[in-house]
Amino acid sequence: MAGRCWLEASLDRSSKLGLEVLQKAKRRSKTWRSGGSSCTRRDTSHAEVLDHSAAHMTLDNAFAKIVECMSETSHQCKRFYSSASAAELHQQEQTHVCRFHSKRLLQTSSQIQTTALTSKRVYSTGLSEPEDFLIEVSPGTYAVTAAMQDAGPQTRVVHIDAGESMRLTFDL
Repeated sequence: MAGRCWLEASLDRSSKLGLEVLQKAKRRSKTWRSGGSSCTRRDTSHAEVLDHSAAHMTLDNAFAKIVECMSETSHQCKRFYSSASAAELHQQEQTHVCRFHSKRLLQTSSQIQTTALTSKRVYSTGLSEPEDFLIEVSPGTYAVTAAMQDAGPQTRVVHIDAGESMRLTFDL
């Protein structure tokens, strides 16, 4: 009898939590228009056979597509969180925004401060101009590698302390 009461109480809690999540999602529901990116979601079955052009995609093209999709996803995520005020965000969401979108929200002194690591002159496939990347990381030691299709990879090992900023240049 006690097991049945526990089960019913557990199901009630799960039901209430599910409804809260649904209501929260409905309140935050927004329709974002894609900025013309080819990174759109398609519903496909597991039995679907890849078309001929996708089957022969090169590794570089596959990584370029992944980077494009990740960039679009990050952009949409940033737009979503920038539309909410700090008061509406829970601690986990605040941590997400601070970590991945460089927005400092209610950060306490006990939290680990992120530092900036900037890689300069990193070339992407097909580009002839240098690109700057700003990467925020926690203090520690990191190996940063840059490469081009025609040149070998270059790796730099760096140690970053709290509050430190570092600029790396790769000549590819």
